Amino acid sequence: MARSIIRPLMALGILILAATGVHAQETGKDAIRQSVESKRFVFKPQSAQPLSGPSRQLTTDWDMTVLNDSLIAYLPYFGRAFTPVNPSSGGIN
Repeated sequence: MARSIIRPLMALGILILAATGVHAQETGKDAIRQSVESKRFVFKPQSAQPLSGPSRQLTTDWDMTVLNDSLIAYLPYFGRAFTPVNPSSGGIN
């Protein structure tokens, strides 16, 4: 059970780190620091690096929103589902 949750969390961490590096170059480290400290920001990934297979460019408008103590995620999922999943709901909601 714990193993099935570790891989998606690792992939999410990789996505966040990759996007933060690109965003840092565009807006500057201070602007990112202020957004994170205010606990209000939106993360919009442009590509994903699954644990197996090549990097993928994302064409759908995926995002993850942080608002104070809430995390709202609409992110892709690359992996194996052990419970039935509604394919029209996207990845991680």
